[in-house]
Amino acid sequence: MLKKAFIRIISLALILTIAGTLIALIILYYVNKGLPDHTTLKNYSPPVLSRIFASDGRLIGEHAQEKRIFVPYEYIPKKVIHAFLAAEDQNFFYHHGVDIISIVRAAITNVLSSGKRPGGASTITQQVARNFFLTNEVSLMRKLKEVILAIRIEQALSKERIIEIYLNQIFLGNRSYGVAAAALRYFNKSLENLSIPEIAFLAGLPKAPSTYNPTRNPQQSIARRNWVLERLWKTGMINEEESRLYSTYPIELAKRAETEIIQADYFQETVRKELLDTLGEEEFYGGGLFIKTSLDTRLQNICNEVFPKALLSLDKKHGWRGPLRNISAAASNPTDIKHWMDFLHQVDIDYVPDGWRLAIVTRLENNQTSLITEEGSGFIPIETMKWAGTPLRNGTPGPSIKTPEQALKVGDLIFVSRIKNNAYTLQQIPKISGGMVVMDPHTGRVLALNGGFSFQQSQFNRATQAMRQSGSSIKPFVYLTAFERGVKPTDIYVDEPISINLGEGLGIWTPKNFLNEFKGPMTVRKALETSNNMITIKLGQKAGMKNVARLLKKLNILDNPPIQLALVLGAGETTVYKMTTAYAMIANGGKQIKPTVIDWIQDRYGKIIYKHDNRSSKALHTSKWDGQTFPEIPNTRKQIINPVHTYILTSILQGAVENSSAKTAVVPGHVVAGKSGTSNDSKDVWYIGYSANLVVGIYLGYDAPLNMGKMATGGWLAAPIFQSFMTKALENDPPIPFKVPANAKLYRVNKNSGRPTAPNDPDAIWEIEWQKQPIFGPTEAIDPSTALSPEQLDTNPGIF
Repeated sequence: MLKKAFIRIISLALILTIAGTLIALIILYYVNKGLPDHTTLKNYSPPVLSRIFASDGRLIGEHAQEKRIFVPYEYIPKKVIHAFLAAEDQNFFYHHGVDIISIVRAAITNVLSSGKRPGGASTITQQVARNFFLTNEVSLMRKLKEVILAIRIEQALSKERIIEIYLNQIFLGNRSYGVAAAALRYFNKSLENLSIPEIAFLAGLPKAPSTYNPTRNPQQSIARRNWVLERLWKTGMINEEESRLYSTYPIELAKRAETEIIQADYFQETVRKELLDTLGEEEFYGGGLFIKTSLDTRLQNICNEVFPKALLSLDKKHGWRGPLRNISAAASNPTDIKHWMDFLHQVDIDYVPDGWRLAIVTRLENNQTSLITEEGSGFIPIETMKWAGTPLRNGTPGPSIKTPEQALKVGDLIFVSRIKNNAYTLQQIPKISGGMVVMDPHTGRVLALNGGFSFQQSQFNRATQAMRQSGSSIKPFVYLTAFERGVKPTDIYVDEPISINLGEGLGIWTPKNFLNEFKGPMTVRKALETSNNMITIKLGQKAGMKNVARLLKKLNILDNPPIQLALVLGAGETTVYKMTTAYAMIANGGKQIKPTVIDWIQDRYGKIIYKHDNRSSKALHTSKWDGQTFPEIPNTRKQIINPVHTYILTSILQGAVENSSAKTAVVPGHVVAGKSGTSNDSKDVWYIGYSANLVVGIYLGYDAPLNMGKMATGGWLAAPIFQSFMTKALENDPPIPFKVPANAKLYRVNKNSGRPTAPNDPDAIWEIEWQKQPIFGPTEAIDPSTALSPEQLDTNPGIF
């Protein structure tokens, strides 16, 4: 009986073993059948953040969906590797993907801890398998897949490759993927410069980055860091004394210094949009690109200083629009400073400009306004807020205020900026905005760009996106077309009232000059210097509007210019980016250029994948320098305009600057040329000016076009910005005259009559001997029926 029972037991055990084995094999078959291809890790190439740099190598910005900086295994400090192994998988170099001892220990810990989450059960290889191929689902099936994949990964990859993948892939909070990105994000340090406590902090993050965030949960993050320090002691990286000492250290986070990052948000956005269009999102956000841009940090800093300051000044001339809100109704004790401070801390404002403070008005007196900011109590002297009168109405500013009660009330929430100590000045975000572009005329490289008062306030880039009527700033191209058709700067035209039949049923158009004055006979040079409307119209008719339109399209000012006389006075819409590029081709002597914000791009492996300037010289490839002649890079850009004609235009625009009564664009000690523009009803004002090596374009206006005030012109509003910028930009440069073309011949003429004259003539100027070299084909006559109505025309010359 015992023998039979024993046989039955053995048989049953055998059957169960076979059945169990078959079931296990079936489960493994189906699990194995659905497993992803782990060998793809051999070609691991993670998304890496792309970086944008200025021309001097300073960082402008970083772009990534996952902020990651890939670091090969051999460049990861051993102390960093040791710390992560001590925290996550101390037996990593001894197991084959699964650590049985850790699994058993975790199971026991789970039982003893009454269901609390166990730690240490998954090896680093299992974490790699889970992060790349599986979900975070908590199930036996997922765990089984993870184990099989981990074993296979260990068979396919070396230990060094696995830890390299892990340390570059792991999420460590704050949008940081990988240890290198996290080191920069939390401590602004490279891996080799991290201290032991900092390394321990990072090594403690993989378990729960949000839980151990030092900003949100400082105590938990310190406790986790100290646990890792204890593990470092027990695994021999540090001694017990060091562990205890480091445990007393605070976690001190560090941001990148402001001097390390260039503030060029609108420029950076221009680069981003261009690369998204050409490379696509995946390559731009994950390609690890090194993007060297054309940005000149010194010029951008000047732009950042001059342009917003000008917008603030201009906006203040239009008066005070009122506080952000008034909270006096909620005040239970208006004289209690703590009461107001509590209110201030509860205020939710989307955007506060750099250097400004939120403040609440607490008391009004005859000569000053008392207020409270987060820094404490302060006041606004009446002298600094006299501008805060009635807003602009019908183009006219209101009167200045005499007492603060005329502008403010107790409980008003306002913006202020500090003057000194506890004295502040009243501020408001300007409604008037605009764009500014600084360009190298010889290459088209954009050296600085500003698209508004603040990118944080509005991401609409007015330099590249705002389509506005150009006003009189278009006139130089009408004159250039006329020069190409045979008109001379010494030719005499009569400034007189004219009437043009617009066609059947459209009536007669009688255009006007600014101030409705007519000066009689004058030279073509004088007509452009003074931005004369009548003679500009006559020259448009003389040159042919199809020819004018063709030049505007050739220079990419307008995509589809209307064949209408209104075009010569600025009826067409363009951007200051395009207009600056067109003026650059005048400044460089008629060479074709294409504007660019990017010099070159390297991929993650250091290979150049894009280069704006592909010119080269054999002399540049020499292996040594022996004092030979400095190599010259040939200018292979296409000549699209006669250089003599562009020089004539430049000399006229130089005269427009120097002979203007207001002198608002004159740059002391330097030679510059330029032209202003003002659209209908003074809704948009322009100034485009240049020196021999720098072109600056400025546009000002409201986003929803409105009259900017009586006598608001490009000469009065935009030209002073050009003057301020160029004065700072050229302060250390010697004066450089505009280059006269090699084949040009100069002779003296009387500036009023245009006729040759003697050297002793007080009105003598140098003029250029005429050379006719058309580039467009036969002259085409104007069809008066194609003209626009007077309401569509710019009647402001813009220089006054």
